[in-house]
Amino acid sequence: MSGEHYIERLLEDEGLVGALDDTEASLLIETLTARALNACKRAASDADAESAISAIRRYGRGVSRVVSTWRDEGAAKAAEVARQNQLPWPPTLANAPGDVLQWLLDQPGS
Repeated sequence: MSGEHYIERLLEDEGLVGALDDTEASLLIETLTARALNACKRAASDADAESAISAIRRYGRGVSRVVSTWRDEGAAKAAEVARQNQLPWPPTLANAPGDVLQWLLDQPGS
């Protein structure tokens, strides 16, 4: 199943990138796009693809919130946001928001 029309939804979702800088936003969109295309290839139906894309978008919005919170409010608040979004925590060796983003994207099962 082709995923191109789902990719447009990712690109238009301001909740994914609104609070990130350009480098962070590019990395997140690139990663989510690859995951979306893979999910669509595996989907047996449009409903399966839709469900997978919705989950990827939710995940991406959660990651974006954690990264921007880490930058703006610190690690303790970011940990709370990570828990709320059911994301792993704490990142190892995070010195910048991009480090937090990369660490989250690298986690198994994410």
